[in-house]
Amino acid sequence: MISRETYQQAAALLKAGKLLAFPTETVYGLGVDARNPDAIKKLFAAKQRAATHPLALLIGDAAELTQWADAIPPLAWVLAEKYWPGPLTLVLPRAAGVSDLLTGGHPTIGLRVPSHPVVLNLLKTFGSAIANSSANLSGQPSLTTAAQVNASLGKQIDMLLAEDAGCGDLASTVLDLTQTRPKLLRAGPINVEPYL
Repeated sequence: MISRETYQQAAALLKAGKLLAFPTETVYGLGVDARNPDAIKKLFAAKQRAATHPLALLIGDAAELTQWADAIPPLAWVLAEKYWPGPLTLVLPRAAGVSDLLTGGHPTIGLRVPSHPVVLNLLKTFGSAIANSSANLSGQPSLTTAAQVNASLGKQIDMLLAEDAGCGDLASTVLDLTQTRPKLLRAGPINVEPYL
């Protein structure tokens, strides 16, 4: 059980531009303050990931969508109501002012409200969005235990919130809602076939 003090410490580290690893209901994630450009660069460096690859944003509540996305279609709210918190990433037109660092220069942004209690509690304590990617070196398999994350990235991360219970092994379903018809970009735990 992770204490409230630990969550407060983790949130303070995020605010200070540090890099955290944490469990989600899909795989372990790496995260930084989504509004801190230097922290975002640190995440890319730790993963050895090309800057043209977009990051996803984890948010604590669907109401935060309007801070990051623009021209949100009605279907996005329907899906958020049905599947969030949960392993569904919605790709939407990014809002004005959203950093190219987050989107890899693309005009879209992917967002989700995760359901794993650890990352959800972290989001609530932090009070803002977390820029997120899977906790693994770019091109390597996703990691599903704290021990794997520590062995692979222990030297790069400033804090590891470790709780393997509830952590899955499938990355989230990714659905693009920026076109007239929704487009499945990555199959995952949520079946969105009825909406395609």
